[in-house]
Amino acid sequence: MKASQWSAVLAGGWLVAAAGAAEAGPWVPDTGEIYAKLDERVFLASRYTTGDGETLDIAGYQELTTALYGEVGLGDGWAALVAWDLARVMALSDGDGVHVRPGDARLGLRWSPLDLGPGGRWAVEAWAGLPFASSESLGAVVDETGRRIAELRAGPGVFEAAADLSVGWSFEAFFFEAAIGYLQRFGGQDGALRWQAAAGGRAWAWLEGAVRLAGFHRVDTGDAPLLENPSGLTNGSTHTSAILELGARLSEAWTVGATGQFSIAGLDVRRHGRGAVFSVFVAFSTL
Repeated sequence: MKASQWSAVLAGGWLVAAAGAAEAGPWVPDTGEIYAKLDERVFLASRYTTGDGETLDIAGYQELTTALYGEVGLGDGWAALVAWDLARVMALSDGDGVHVRPGDARLGLRWSPLDLGPGGRWAVEAWAGLPFASSESLGAVVDETGRRIAELRAGPGVFEAAADLSVGWSFEAFFFEAAIGYLQRFGGQDGALRWQAAAGGRAWAWLEGAVRLAGFHRVDTGDAPLLENPSGLTNGSTHTSAILELGARLSEAWTVGATGQFSIAGLDVRRHGRGAVFSVFVAFSTL
């Protein structure tokens, strides 16, 4: 595996619910090379922060998502990208059953034209989000007093467009990358500034790890209603997270791993459940 590309195997598809910036840094596969990752993640929350900043106890919220992420090298510094939440399962401990819905899909292009010195690259990305998930209410989220404070919803229910700028440096045993971007939802919904920064390394020849910070911050550009939703998928959400990633290479082509994503205490969170996201993944790469 090329030193300039090994970190992409760990980083690709880390984001939760399309909330992060560029997924795999500025690196681009060579022509015809592919990277594909299947991710199974669970979000567990027992508290909820409203749009007014009030954090309340709720019945246990569980969300299970099966997600696919992929890249294909197109040549001349270009890559085609896909990120698709294939299925999302949502339930509340005191709710009226389990809800299974498709998730949204996103298609994108990455262009990385120039090096930034030894081991360094920069890239720009453009994404289009397709609303396979409906924004219909699937049930009420209530606080300890029985007051209705949010709704279960599978997605924003509108088309999205996004652009990101990323930079990174990758060496034999260490990488650093950062990205910043903007996402705009249509249908009168707000946009969002999104960013991420990560540093990671490799131990022995098979173990890889990283620490990542990521943020998704509402930008008031629309006039559609702001929706209270524990998954943070709908209009008006703001959150910042820390992500711990660990991957083990089984061979040149296959990697398995796990991640944990946690809210950062003291930072702004609005219209989002308070809890943790845990995931396991398997990835295939020809990089």
